[in-house]
Parts: sequence; structure tokens; C-alpha cells
Amino acid sequence: MDSYSVPVPPEDIAGYSASGGLLCHLQKTLKHESSERQTCITNLNTSLVKDIDELKQKESFLMDVNSDPQKVTDLLSSLAVRLEQITGQASQYKQYQRDLQVPNFREENAHNYSKNGSNENVAL
Repeated sequence: MDSYSVPVPPEDIAGYSASGGLLCHLQKTLKHESSERQTCITNLNTSLVKDIDELKQKESFLMDVNSDPQKVTDLLSSLAVRLEQITGQASQYKQYQRDLQVPNFREENAHNYSKNGSNENVAL
């Protein structure tokens, strides 16, 4: 078998060596997030049920068959407009994070964020 020698710059070797740790970290993060998926779905469901129950109590006419259809339509329209505004604002904040390259991290991981601004220990 023939053997060949290909010159590789030291910075490429260092980058390749460091990528193994990054891939391992990525795999661990994906496993962690996958395991939390059902918890997040359950929390969202619980929150939605709570919000719906609260809305039923505050706006009881929504569940009343004999209520004024115009009043119901107006309320639902105003809620739809508000939801659209909040969705737009969330998209804008997400774009700001991308533009400024701000790492996304959860509140429970914020305590890992060191005082000097380094994010080495933050779980992304």
C-alpha cells in the first residue's frame, strides 16, 4: 500500500482536536433537551389549561350560548391582535439575539454565568 504525506497547519490540527469535545458537548446537550421535551410539553399544557380556566372565569359569557355574538367576536378579535403583537415582538427579540450573537440560556442556568461575563460554564 502506498503512503502519502499531507502537510497540515498546526491551527487545523488544534481545531480538529478541539472539535471532539464540542461534539461530545453537543450530544450531551441534545440528550438533555430531548429528555426535557415531555416536561416542557406538560408544562405548556398545564399553563394553557390554567389560562383557559382563568379566561372562562373572567369572561364567562364566552361559554354562554345565549351571549351576544358581537361581544364574543370583539373579545376574540382583540385577543388575536394581542397574540399577533406578542408573536412579532418575540420574533424581533429572537432576531436581536441572532444579530448580537447572544447565547440562549435558561434562567436556571443563569447562576452559572460568571460575574466577569464569561459564558464558559453556561449550558446552552
